[in-house]
Amino acid sequence: MESTETLLQQNTVSPADIEQYLKLSLELIYVCRKAQHSIHIDELIEVVKRQLEPHYSLSRAQKQLAPLLDVAFKPIAQVDYWMQLMLALEEKRLHTLQ
Repeated sequence: MESTETLLQQNTVSPADIEQYLKLSLELIYVCRKAQHSIHIDELIEVVKRQLEPHYSLSRAQKQLAPLLDVAFKPIAQVDYWMQLMLALEEKRLHTLQ
């Protein structure tokens, strides 16, 4: 998490930086859940919220956090499908850029 937080501590933070931060946070929670690694999800989400506070209004931050909360608390079978779809779209996007 600390390395991703540097994205939000730059002088100029772009929407892409915020999106990347949220994506990496989401992936971290997903990987920990899949590995059945014990983490304090509520605390991790609070860290993400605090990092977003300077960049968004509270209502906008809550909207941005919705996918993160889904990955953190929805049944893992639903999360698996959603994450596989997200990763496939990301892979397709990367191949298109190349």
